[in-house]
Amino acid sequence: LDFCGLRAWAGRGNAPAASVKASGVVVQTRPRRSLALHRTTNATLTMFLEYEAQLDNDDMAADDHASDMEALGMAATRAKEPAWSIRYLTNAIELGYPGHAIWAERSASYAALEEYEEALEDALVCVRLNPLSGLGYARKGEALMGKQMLQAAEAAFMDGL
Repeated sequence: LDFCGLRAWAGRGNAPAASVKASGVVVQTRPRRSLALHRTTNATLTMFLEYEAQLDNDDMAADDHASDMEALGMAATRAKEPAWSIRYLTNAIELGYPGHAIWAERSASYAALEEYEEALEDALVCVRLNPLSGLGYARKGEALMGKQMLQAAEAAFMDGL
């Protein structure tokens, strides 16, 4: 299934596979990984699609649209919906949303889906944009821990102090 472009959700070519079940939509972030399943309820899916349709109908500047995409991404993060969070935060980044925090949040969402290589890439961008960001170093440490690089993770956490 392709929910309004979900197949191209991060522009990274690793589109999630989706199948509808009675309790909601099951999205597998990478088909080769059977444990990386994430559940999205029908109510959550409907909410995000309604917001998206409303944004598509509005005539607004790219900056406003980027801000709305960032807000949707943060809402998805709070709702513990990492796949949706990645989708909206990626849209906000592509529309030119500024700052390092958006990269840190997208890194956390990738880590929640056990996509540690992507999480590390975003954490490194966050640190490059703001070398004083403790959050960036924390995300870098989380990604390195996920990749089982424990000494490098410890060093990243220490760099953030």
